Amino acid sequence: MKTAIINFASGRYVVGQDRLHKSLLDVGFDGTFLSWTKEESIGSPVHKDNPYAFKIYAFEQALKAGYTKILWVDASIWAIKPLDPIWEALEKHGYVKQYAGHLCGTWSSDKQLVYFGVTRDEAMKLEMYGNGGFLALDFDVPIAAEFFKRWRQAMLDGQFKGPWNNDNNCVSSDPRCKGTRHDMLCGSVIANQLKMTAYPEHTLMVYVGEPYGEPPETAVMYAQGI
Repeated sequence: MKTAIINFASGRYVVGQDRLHKSLLDVGFDGTFLSWTKEESIGSPVHKDNPYAFKIYAFEQALKAGYTKILWVDASIWAIKPLDPIWEALEKHGYVKQYAGHLCGTWSSDKQLVYFGVTRDEAMKLEMYGNGGFLALDFDVPIAAEFFKRWRQAMLDGQFKGPWNNDNNCVSSDPRCKGTRHDMLCGSVIANQLKMTAYPEHTLMVYVGEPYGEPPETAVMYAQGI
């Protein structure tokens, strides 16, 4: 099984990348960890010009290296147990996502909705697959490959771009819109259109820290802001 875990980090997030790498060694991960710290090393636009485009380019680098089962994790994430449940889920479904507890209609611009051919009312019924920082794809599985193809195209078409908030109605006059969530929103709409499923939030990867409760035993990775 050509398995890789991938991460891109820059600036203050590089320390998280180092923590992630160490944690993978600590839990006995025997696959490949691919990491980068400069956009130019993977041919990606810089973050300020195309937010989170580096995720797409990181996946492509892993594919070019011959890996087909690929897990992206953000630098805010680290492993706390062996990752067998993730790989088992990937083998079963061809992809691994978790729900975020949010709706696409809350975090999508009018422009994004037009692009995807979805109304705000329809988007308010679509769950976001969450934790855009935690996503596994098996590129030998057609639905996973199709998801990535559409996600990549959305990035190339500028749909990852947009402000975090909706101050002064800058992305929508609809009061239900609170801003945009870039790659995560695009991936969520695409996943819904493909009728992909996701694990409940707080299952395999969970946020920890003061605002959060006791993590479940099912968690194999933790996340906390850097």
